[in-house]
Amino acid sequence: MRKFEIEKGEQSNSKVFDRIRQILESAKSSASRSVNSAQVIAYWLIGKEIVEEEQQGKKRAGYGQALLKGIAEKLSVDYGKGFSVQNLKFIRQFYLEFPKLIDPKRNGYAVSSQSADSWIPGQLKPDLSWTHYRTLLRVSKAEARTFYEIEAIKKDCFLSTQFGAARQRPRGVCTTLALLILSLYT
Repeated sequence: MRKFEIEKGEQSNSKVFDRIRQILESAKSSASRSVNSAQVIAYWLIGKEIVEEEQQGKKRAGYGQALLKGIAEKLSVDYGKGFSVQNLKFIRQFYLEFPKLIDPKRNGYAVSSQSADSWIPGQLKPDLSWTHYRTLLRVSKAEARTFYEIEAIKKDCFLSTQFGAARQRPRGVCTTLALLILSLYT
């Protein structure tokens, strides 16, 4: 083979590799968002169950704490870490602070495909992970929380690219947003 033919073959392989890599990255990102959305939906539904059960038994002192402790113990046995009393409090707070996150009458619990223009703050956005919502829960004022929710989406502060599944610290603009939220509201 001549040198020109080898270089042309390498360029062709490089282009195919780049296209294949783009396909895999897209699939990885899509899978990550699906998993994140499923986790967010599950936690919102768990929060709903806890709130509704507490409201039935609210007349008894300490019922809510005992309920959370009992659920935490059972879930930890069946599902491992992640369901401490403190985490269940966050999950309960999540439901209370985002009561309209999911509209089961409209589309069940599935994630709908929404354009950026049709999305309303406080509703499920597949790009926001549980980590995002946990950070937003630290903001006590609803108006400020809405602002940071919109900014996180505008600035592409998404789990797969900014927060990382391996608990990496947020970077760039997202660092500024996260640090601002944490400094003002914790």
